[in-house]
Amino acid sequence: REPGCNFVKPDFYVMADHLESSISVPEIIIEVLSPESIQKDIGIKYKLYAKCGVKEYWWVDPEDQVIYIHVLRSGEYVTLPPLTENDEICSERFSELKFSVKKVFEDITKKQILM
Repeated sequence: REPGCNFVKPDFYVMADHLESSISVPEIIIEVLSPESIQKDIGIKYKLYAKCGVKEYWWVDPEDQVIYIHVLRSGEYVTLPPLTENDEICSERFSELKFSVKKVFEDITKKQILM
């Protein structure tokens, strides 16, 4: 683990079981953007997660209902085209991880109504 790679907490993450190594860096980290966290999520965490080797970093923007996926390539993130309501999310790292963007925001809206 890189020094300084353990002082932030993601909203969600996916770990993979690596039997051949002791790597404990998440494969995917997902952050739900909010006015309170956006600067940290798109600034500090973006750089830190790339440095630590997080393969995919997703931003879920509930306000604009857009999902941004950043994929680590040669040590730097490449941002894929934004995903909106009619798109399907598909992880490059885990091809079986697929779901509807519309469903993500329907679930977020339901939770907001219940609060």
